[in-house]
Amino acid sequence: MLFDNAKSDAEISAFILNRGYTPEFIDSERAKISAYEKANQDQRTAVGNAVKATEDEAKALKEMNDWISEYTAVAKVALRTNKKLLEKIGISAGKHTPPKKDKENNNNTPPVQ
Repeated sequence: MLFDNAKSDAEISAFILNRGYTPEFIDSERAKISAYEKANQDQRTAVGNAVKATEDEAKALKEMNDWISEYTAVAKVALRTNKKLLEKIGISAGKHTPPKKDKENNNNTPPVQ
């Protein structure tokens, strides 16, 4: 790594010492590079963790939405004769409206994604 040869090679060590770079200065600069590398790695780890958390959140939200959809469908069937109970649990008791026609295909099928 950068600065490692400055300590291990006598010729390089003498060359830089003659230019005012002491072994302590070299060690200090090497420590700064190591700190930078660690901070950079920590940042990459944090970004990876954030991406993972976002993926986990999206998965949990999809699972919750799937559960709510199933719950709503079952509740609508089970309480189809009691609209007030449906409304009490937060489900609209309004009439079902068919999907809008697709102007391009002139049919009721949703577009393929």
